Amino acid sequence: MEQIVTGILIPLIEGMLPLLGTSTATEAWIEQIITALENVLPLLGNFVPTVYQAIKNIIVALKADPNTTQAQWTKIDAIDAQLDAANDAAIAAVDPDAPTTAGNGTTAT
Repeated sequence: MEQIVTGILIPLIEGMLPLLGTSTATEAWIEQIITALENVLPLLGNFVPTVYQAIKNIIVALKADPNTTQAQWTKIDAIDAQLDAANDAAIAAVDPDAPTTAGNGTTAT
């Protein structure tokens, strides 16, 4: 799973980001990226910290695109919260005393 996510999925999504806004299909592309993230995130488990920043960057890019609909924003916010929670859980599994992301991408203790 790790090789598929880091070697294929994340680079594929990152490669699509510059294309957003250049086509009438942008809204559909955004939806496909959201669906991919929704489907893969629950499967990552303790592997989340490895891809955490890459997925955060994808979230920022999707939110920055003016073609992102309100419904998509809602889904992206849910993915963002799920990512933070999964990252915190993965870190805690390794080091229970480690700081968490506090649900907002910043480190808390």
